[in-house]
Amino acid sequence: MRFTLISNVALLTYRSIEAVIQRITAFLAFAFRTIANLGLVDGLSRASW
Repeated sequence: MRFTLISNVALLTYRSIEAVIQRITAFLAFAFRTIANLGLVDGLSRASW
């Protein structure tokens, strides 16, 4: 019984962490697309060089 509880909690924790990672990844992709669309990538790359 106790082992089942622990594994259920571990599974839920893993799933929630996975969901958070997916959200962060989606947000970063969206932010990067937005920046690229605004043409700021060229400005940033020129500034860094």
